[in-house]
Amino acid sequence: HMREGRWAPVEVRFANQGADVVGLLELEHRLWDGSLAREMAAVDLPGQSNKSYTLYFVPEGDQDTVLRLVRETGETLFAHDLNYRFLPTVGLHIVLALGPSAHGLSADSRNGNTEAGGPHYVTVLVPFEQAPDRWIGWDMADQILLADPAPGSFPSTRHAGELVRWVGAGGRLMFCAGDRWPSAMGSPLEALFPGTPAESREAELGPLIRGEAPSGRGVLTALREPRG
Repeated sequence: HMREGRWAPVEVRFANQGADVVGLLELEHRLWDGSLAREMAAVDLPGQSNKSYTLYFVPEGDQDTVLRLVRETGETLFAHDLNYRFLPTVGLHIVLALGPSAHGLSADSRNGNTEAGGPHYVTVLVPFEQAPDRWIGWDMADQILLADPAPGSFPSTRHAGELVRWVGAGGRLMFCAGDRWPSAMGSPLEALFPGTPAESREAELGPLIRGEAPSGRGVLTALREPRG
């Protein structure tokens, strides 16, 4: 599932049981004006190896999209039509919950509805280890919930820095700071803290995501003292 007009990651995983492969992974897609665009990544697949590669593109309507693996000699090893469905761009608010586990999310917060006429809120759980390696990988989200982060939560410092970059580009982030928050200070995540967490209290997550007042139960959230 993708959102039209927003960056989307396409992850390709290879299990090479044969000879070494060196070449390009190409994602070819047609733009609204009929022209072709290609996103590419260099591929180096030794025999008996497993690797994954991620390409990013902006889907524009129901256009042809083809994924290819091409040797450096020009030989095409495979070509695959990429099929996807679009999620609504209006009336749907997608929250990506980035954390070590479900972290207290309830069924209501995963599929919460506001009053009639309001947007439908859907929360998708994303383990830290599946965080995209480029900030545009978060583009499909209307909001990100960052749950109980620590420096070692992300696959690398770069992954954490890309989340900081997404917020700097205007992304909407909500923190749920658990016991591990002090260890996040001094890492790239420190830039995301608007202040120093001062005290904690319980609050239901669903209403917080929807911008409503806390009801007093659920997961742990943090109050903060502004810096400086």
